Amino acid sequence: EQYVKMYSSVLTLQAWMIMCKARSAYAQQRNAAIKIQCLTRQRAALFELEYLGVRKLRQMESSATKIQALVRGSMARASFDVFVAKVVMIQAWIRSIAVQKEKAISLGAATMIQSRVRATLVRRTMTRYHIAATQIQSSWRCTYEQNMYKTMLHCVIQIQCIARRALARSKFGLLCSSVIILQASFRCYKSRCEYLAQR
Repeated sequence: EQYVKMYSSVLTLQAWMIMCKARSAYAQQRNAAIKIQCLTRQRAALFELEYLGVRKLRQMESSATKIQALVRGSMARASFDVFVAKVVMIQAWIRSIAVQKEKAISLGAATMIQSRVRATLVRRTMTRYHIAATQIQSSWRCTYEQNMYKTMLHCVIQIQCIARRALARSKFGLLCSSVIILQASFRCYKSRCEYLAQR
């Protein structure tokens, strides 16, 4: 009953608003047409009084009145058709909303149960995927770290070899220079002794 009352009140309000809009539009059009008619009639009256006479002016006024009546009738019919179409559209929209509400109320429980079951299934699958992804990431990180450790160890061993080689070369150069100095000093001493012995 409340729905029917609300439905009828909404329909009456909509009809009243549409009627007010149509009346205001019709009044504006009527005023504009009246002003245009007054101007045209004044000009026509002056023209007819000057050139054609009063009789023909009356005939033209009657024909203009008939034309105005026809135009106003056609405009009123067109506005009435538009009003009826709008009312029908509003009624159809309100009925569709009511049907959708009833359908949502009737199917709400089933939708909630389906959503909860699907949510539990999705959670289970997501937990499985998360565990599998964690295992894959851990294995990949382990292999990556192992490879990085092997490459770092190889680089460190090469650096150590290069450093030891450079140290050994420097020590060998020092030993060679010291041996050469000793040999030169010994040969000098020997040659002096020989020279002194000969003298």
